Amino acid sequence: MLTLKSKNMKYKLVVILIIISSSLSYSQILNSIGFKSGVSLSNLYWDGFSYRKNFNVSPSYYSVVTADFINKKYWGILIDLGIYQSSNKVVNNPYVFHIETSDTPFSKINFCFFTFSPAFKIKVPIKVFTPYIFIGPRIDYYYTKLSNFYYDDSNYDYSRVDKYFNDLITKKPIFGFNVGEGVCYRIKRLSIVAEYQFMYSFSYLINQTSQNFYIFTGNRLKTNAHIISIGLKYNITKD
Repeated sequence: MLTLKSKNMKYKLVVILIIISSSLSYSQILNSIGFKSGVSLSNLYWDGFSYRKNFNVSPSYYSVVTADFINKKYWGILIDLGIYQSSNKVVNNPYVFHIETSDTPFSKINFCFFTFSPAFKIKVPIKVFTPYIFIGPRIDYYYTKLSNFYYDDSNYDYSRVDKYFNDLITKKPIFGFNVGEGVCYRIKRLSIVAEYQFMYSFSYLINQTSQNFYIFTGNRLKTNAHIISIGLKYNITKD
């Protein structure tokens, strides 16, 4: 007859065996994990507002945790999870001779996003170097606390984008896709990676219609970004 102590030991052994087996099966799927960081160069497409303003690309940041899954010789699955910012400097359009006196004199815009992007990767191993290309879907979430305007006029004290545009900016997921290329240099269990990718958005950050061309609710805003990054990965498997 089993005592309470022996039953507890039995349950503990079962739990340990489950954890070990799960870890072994997971390690066969997960090939490497690491981080990437770099520069974000974004384009703003702002219908209904860009007729009197020019949005010039301004460098910002990109930082993600990255992992490789299902590692095969010529293909694999890449997943990135992190944050990036879309920044533009704002100047008056030189071809518009009449600028509204009520125009808000902001000089720079920062939109920040949490991003998640799985991708299918095709690679060609060449000794310690592995060049690759990848493509896949992307989901972004707008992040208010790191999104803001900078102003040329001290009379304006808005510190967050939402204070200016109220509820116009969508809080729903923003869908898009990523396509890019990179190269990996492996040193035993460590790999150094360098990548370029283009992040295209299907969804609008602001998508409001109006009969009045001068009202902000008639604006449509979309962001696309070019990312240049480097990173470091730890290879869980030896091969």
